[in-house]
Amino acid sequence: NFEYDEVNTKFDNGILTWGTDFLLAGVMAYLGYRIIKAQENKKSKNLGRLGATLMFTYSLSTFVGAVCHLFLSNVRLMNTPVFRFLWRICVGTVAIAGGNIGSVATDLAKLSLSQPDDISVNIPIVPHYFWF
Repeated sequence: NFEYDEVNTKFDNGILTWGTDFLLAGVMAYLGYRIIKAQENKKSKNLGRLGATLMFTYSLSTFVGAVCHLFLSNVRLMNTPVFRFLWRICVGTVAIAGGNIGSVATDLAKLSLSQPDDISVNIPIVPHYFWF
């Protein structure tokens, strides 16, 4: 039962924090949308889907973080169930994104093997199930 307190708690509620979070949320959502639209007729649709999911995951994380920094920024509000729920979404989506990044790497490694070039590098292919 962790409790935030006035002495040990520092939570930045300045416009540079929540403002950049809202900006990043919008940019990431837009990029996710653009990736989906660009993949409509490509052979690497799975890579596009993974990239779009990564963008949407970060968009959700930064949006929820911005809401917390803007509206739930004092110790009393930080000890509410609403803040704890939203903060878990913010941090949890960042954790989930790590698996998505690994899955993108798997697809990039597979793509590099299917399109040989003059560079001879053996890239290990880690299965998708490993990342999730």
